[in-house]
Amino acid sequence: MQRMAAGILDHVPPSLGKQNFSDVANNYAGPSSFKKSMQNLQLSLWNIADAHLHVPIRQKEVLPTGRQVDFHKDLDILLGEIVKTLK
Repeated sequence: MQRMAAGILDHVPPSLGKQNFSDVANNYAGPSSFKKSMQNLQLSLWNIADAHLHVPIRQKEVLPTGRQVDFHKDLDILLGEIVKTLK
């Protein structure tokens, strides 16, 4: 999950002409609905990854569920914008 978050947040911005994902989420010249989806994606990815990675190890760990890491709606919007931009 951390790798997925890093891959999206670090490698996607240049394809949209931005330096980092925060710039995509806050300063991309798109509709406010796109910005809201990207802000949600950015916060959700990091919060969920941090919740699983930045706690001391326990005797029993619970893996993140599919529901916790279900970002398909926001990712679909992001991928659509990348395809539109690169055409």
